Amino acid sequence: MLAPAAEYPQTDGTSHPCSTEAASLRSRAEQLATQNAKLQRDAESAEELNARLAEEMAQLKAQLRCSQQALEQARAAAEELEDLKTVTKGLEEENGELRRQARQLEKEQRCLCLRADGLQEENQRLLAEGHGLREQLQALAAEMTDLEAQLCRCTALLSSRDAALAQVSTARGCAQLRPPPRPPSPPAALGLPRSPLPRPEPPTPRSPSLPPLFRRQGSGWRS
Repeated sequence: MLAPAAEYPQTDGTSHPCSTEAASLRSRAEQLATQNAKLQRDAESAEELNARLAEEMAQLKAQLRCSQQALEQARAAAEELEDLKTVTKGLEEENGELRRQARQLEKEQRCLCLRADGLQEENQRLLAEGHGLREQLQALAAEMTDLEAQLCRCTALLSSRDAALAQVSTARGCAQLRPPPRPPSPPAALGLPRSPLPRPEPPTPRSPSLPPLFRRQGSGWRS
């Protein structure tokens, strides 16, 4: 760096032969000082510009990092979107299958409702038939009780008739074994012909009357 012009000794041009050269040196020194000051100002401006550029570079790096992060997030979101599309497609297929099953279940439910209605009608019909059959069974039970009572009475009557027939047969056998009585002798003594006396017939026992339900035919009984 050159010294300022005031530091050089000032001499008159007529008094020293180097005055022209000194003036030129002074002028050159002033120019150099001016250039030096300008260079200093330029250096300061360059430093300020460099600082601003460094700040801008840091901001650009931060923006780049943010952009890279945003790009990575966008890629992850795109991959997640593809996964969601795949899942959505699977869910749509599953939803279609569930709808088809729901329609099938509705058809089966309608069939079951119709079948339940038919079974209910059949149950009501069977209940009515069962009620009628119970009434018939009650009537048959009453008739069976009546028939058993009639059978008991007929059995008692038949036993009485068999006992009466046995007594009649015994009495008839005893009458056949007993000799007939002889007629008196006066008619024979008078010379009249003897006439045999009629043999008395044993009384025929009457059979007890049977109810109209049972009548005897041959060797069996019929109603």
